[in-house]
Amino acid sequence: MVLPRIRNLDNNSHFEMHESNNNLKKLVCIGEGYPEPQIMWIRDSIHIASNRSRAVLELESESHGLNKYVCQAKNQHGLVRIFITVTIPDDTAKTTLSYTDLQAQSIVLHWRMSNDQYKRFNHFIIYYRQWDNNNDFNHEYYEEILVDGQAARNSFTFRVSFMLW
Repeated sequence: MVLPRIRNLDNNSHFEMHESNNNLKKLVCIGEGYPEPQIMWIRDSIHIASNRSRAVLELESESHGLNKYVCQAKNQHGLVRIFITVTIPDDTAKTTLSYTDLQAQSIVLHWRMSNDQYKRFNHFIIYYRQWDNNNDFNHEYYEEILVDGQAARNSFTFRVSFMLW
C-alpha cells in the first residue's frame, strides 16, 4: 500500500502563457502510488482530463483570464490535491496606449480597448520600472487597476508616479 502523490508539480504554483513563454501549451500532472492512482484535472468542479498515472491539461482550449485548476491523484488508500493557477491572455483584446503630461516623476497613461469587449475585464495590471540617475535599472513596480465591468466605457486613464530614492 502506497498513498498517492503528485510528483512533478508544486501546490499553489502559478504559470503564465504569453509570447515569451510559447512552450506552455499543456500541463502534465504525474502521480504515483500503489495501486496506481487515477489522475484528474478539475476546474470549477468539472473534470477536464483524467487518466491512470498522468493527465494532460490542454491549455490552448481553455478560456482566457486567471484560471484555477486542481490536479487530483486518488487510489483506494487516499487522495491528494494540488492547486494551480494559469494566466491565459486574451489575444483578441488589443489596447491602444498613449501618454500625456510627462513630468520628472510621473506620467499619465491613456488606453482604449479596441475590440469593445472590455466588459470581460475586471482589472488591468500596469508594470513600470524606475531608473536611477546613472540610467541603471533600480526598481520594478506594478499597479493593479480594478475596473467596473458594468460601467459604459472602454477608455481608461491612470497616473504613474515614481518615488525618489
